[in-house]
Amino acid sequence: LHRGIPEDTVAINTSKVVVGGIAASVVNLALGFVAFGMMLGPKMNAEMDAVVPGASAKMMSGSNMVMGLLGQVVMAFVLAWLYAAMRPRFGPGMKTAVYAALPVWISGVVFYMGYMQMGTMSMNMYLTGAVVSLIITIAAAATAGVLYKEEGA
Repeated sequence: LHRGIPEDTVAINTSKVVVGGIAASVVNLALGFVAFGMMLGPKMNAEMDAVVPGASAKMMSGSNMVMGLLGQVVMAFVLAWLYAAMRPRFGPGMKTAVYAALPVWISGVVFYMGYMQMGTMSMNMYLTGAVVSLIITIAAAATAGVLYKEEGA
């Protein structure tokens, strides 16, 4: 033991986390654009504007859009880091990607619950978005996982 750390502990390969985070960001943003921008976006905007006219336009403004995109990139890097941290315990592969995706997805589901509670999103749209988000989050984590390897591996 060195400072309470077992000798068989594997160090996280930071450069591979960065590579995985970049790739996961691309997957996350691309799938999110298709799912939420093109497919679900019009209905989500209509639901929001029915309650608060003009709200969807404010959400799509430049600074709000940049913050949303940055949040998605940060989330992808968190997925890559979680995958790397979990891989020595659970092994490489899809199971570990799902384990890494779940806490990130649950956090997002809880965070966005306010839209439904305020009435700016129906329960059906919220649940649809939650399922789509789960798929996207797992895909991003799996992408990071495919690219991640420990040092010397």
